[in-house]
Amino acid sequence: MKQAPPLLTTINLAPRGSVGATRGTIEWIEDDSAYLLEGHGTQYRVALGTPGDQSSLLRVEARLEGTESGEWHTLLWCCGMLARGSDGPILSPLALQQQTEVTEIRHTIRGRSLALEYAEKIEDQPRRRTVFLRPFGRSLEIHVEGPGGRAGEGYCGFSLGALESESPRFIPITGLPEPLVVMGAGGFASGYPDRYLGAATTYPPGAALYRPDTEGVTRPVRETFYVTYSSDPLDPLPALRRQAAALRSDLETRITLDYYSECTFAEDERLLSLLPLYGLQDVLLIYRNWQQFGYRRRAPLMYPADPNRGSNELFRRLIARAKDAGWLVALREEYATITSDSPYWNEKAVATWFDGSLRQTRFRGQYAVAADRMLDFARLEATKIQRNYGPNAAFVDGHTAWNPEEGLRQVDASPNSRCGTETEAMAYVEALLGFLREVHGGPVIGSGGEGAARFDTLAEGMAEAVIRGPDGGLEAPLLVDYELREVRPRLMGLGAGPYRQFCGHATGEAVPANKVDWDAYRATEIALGHAGYVSNYRIKPGPRGIPFPGGSAATAVREYYMLRALQELYLGTPVRRIAYRWGAEFLDLGEALQGEVDLFNAQIRVEYANGLTVWVNRSGADNWSIEAEGERWELPPSGFLALAPRQRLIAYSALLNGQRTDFCRSAAYTFLDVREPRPRAVEGLRVDGAAALLPGAVTGRLDIVLVSAKQLELEDGEYLLSERGDLRLRHRSPAEVEVTVMDSESGKPIHVTWPAFTEAWKKGPFRVTEREGGPWLASRCQVQPTRSGPQLSRARPGATYRIALPE
Repeated sequence: MKQAPPLLTTINLAPRGSVGATRGTIEWIEDDSAYLLEGHGTQYRVALGTPGDQSSLLRVEARLEGTESGEWHTLLWCCGMLARGSDGPILSPLALQQQTEVTEIRHTIRGRSLALEYAEKIEDQPRRRTVFLRPFGRSLEIHVEGPGGRAGEGYCGFSLGALESESPRFIPITGLPEPLVVMGAGGFASGYPDRYLGAATTYPPGAALYRPDTEGVTRPVRETFYVTYSSDPLDPLPALRRQAAALRSDLETRITLDYYSECTFAEDERLLSLLPLYGLQDVLLIYRNWQQFGYRRRAPLMYPADPNRGSNELFRRLIARAKDAGWLVALREEYATITSDSPYWNEKAVATWFDGSLRQTRFRGQYAVAADRMLDFARLEATKIQRNYGPNAAFVDGHTAWNPEEGLRQVDASPNSRCGTETEAMAYVEALLGFLREVHGGPVIGSGGEGAARFDTLAEGMAEAVIRGPDGGLEAPLLVDYELREVRPRLMGLGAGPYRQFCGHATGEAVPANKVDWDAYRATEIALGHAGYVSNYRIKPGPRGIPFPGGSAATAVREYYMLRALQELYLGTPVRRIAYRWGAEFLDLGEALQGEVDLFNAQIRVEYANGLTVWVNRSGADNWSIEAEGERWELPPSGFLALAPRQRLIAYSALLNGQRTDFCRSAAYTFLDVREPRPRAVEGLRVDGAAALLPGAVTGRLDIVLVSAKQLELEDGEYLLSERGDLRLRHRSPAEVEVTVMDSESGKPIHVTWPAFTEAWKKGPFRVTEREGGPWLASRCQVQPTRSGPQLSRARPGATYRIALPE
């Protein structure tokens, strides 16, 4: 017999303003016919009206203690029950109030809660319900209980309505359906339902809605809401209660490579095997399109890999080679949808709508798997995937992107369903993700959503990381406090969302690589404290077909080296202070929101507890001059600077002598990209493209990676290519180097020259072997001594050469 996973009854979404606080006091004010509920720093007044002038709407005012005006501000004014009329439509609290006769409101203080018991008549039918209110810290908790039933009998939910203010400003917070409201008089507010404690079918912003089952009956209403008015803008927002997922730390040193392909597995293996040659070793590979029938086709069947793209053995070898490079490999698995042409098709597995019809997803021809049936399919598929391919991570895509009701439509209206509420469905999502973590023995990664149905913030603790960015992408205001302080310790963000979303393109639309503002994307992910992300998913194919991750090797390499060392310092470190620049001043978030700071072009400084300080200029037009560590830095639009003296890290995308330059020096590597074909010297390196210096096997010598470059000068000499190209030179021993030409400007063989490290390297002779996908063979390429050093002639792109001195 199937067992439902335990429901999340011990978890709640109470606001940050209530964390660690004690309950407040409640007092009846006879002259006002109202109750005063007082927390820590905020007072709430619940007006009941005089008998005969009482309303079915809940009206709440609030004020901040210690403010000069001490004025009350209307917070809730159209808050109340939802009901389904006898003719079918749902009545809002305002519409319902016009049809309601309040016969009595009994009000009593029970312990530290105020109980309001309503006796009402609606369409001449008597109904009773109860509302409990209690102050908790700076927040007000509202608990609602009422009967369900058929249309015209009971209630079908509760809504807070719009938060009232004379001139409210609504500030979107990444991943939260309800915005933060700037109320004036130094106050901030928000109100929302607790999705972990309720029994609603779905949760529209600020409301809980109960849909009927297939027999036309709605469950009794049992919901908890929170409303907070505070001088601290973070107080009204949910405090996330789950601890980080168990393997989150495994991702702190990895850059995500989100890869989509329709090529053969052999072609994918060739491309992906190039990236470790560029030094990309700390990588999380998300491999999206591999399933037997292709991407999002005939779900939830996935295994085996698409036979039209290669054999099982070829796909197994692709994954093994990526793992041998030190990568984590996550294959896309999603169990939320089923198609009628799937071998797994069974109507009993599909969630039903209240009219008895099968629920369809947002994608044409696909149906929603009832949340309690997902694990059945995962047991069949994930175990075969692991046994035959051995991935060491899991990519669960939409399971973390969309809530299981409005997003994935998996709540089931069948009577006695085990997933008849959104809360119940969420428990099955958590069980599924935990199962996949156990099967694959690695972290679980998902996608982020968009709009009110996005779920990724509430996936904290369920998944280790999600690809997430702000709604609106580049056009969104940049507020980082909630992300850095509340979300980041429990859920790692990857990148700044899909490139398509970041660039403002429609769902499903591809974006040309040259239309992605890579600098703005990088600045955003650094400001949000996210891990680096490089992808070709939803990048428009070029003349050669599926694009290179990031659109080019140069972009992929730049994003890897600019983020890899930096993110390791901030992903696991608490934030000490966050400040927003306003002229010559730095303001905290509350001051910035109440003032005139342009958060769409924010300039932000973040100080971490380990001594790392990051400056990010998200302005689209203005430079930002910074003085730090005795130097002046000029940050262009979307530039940044990161300094961690104790960890010997310096990273920046800044203007040097008027030219944009990307640089990172850390204990692990040094990287420089001068972004032009003219050689420039920076921090002891001189290059005409991009170069990475990596520790090698020989003490005192560095391995070299060149990208779109022709020359590199270091203290030990000069590295030269006969034409611009991509090169890796690795020291195997004091008497042997390995040279790989990944690409050249013309695609033809090139000459490669490197310094003569010793007298023996000046003279030779040299033994040359080569390999290009097969065994090592004696090479026809020759190495000749030159004045600059040994020169390998006619090195072919795609081949690796070993040059050794005589033993």
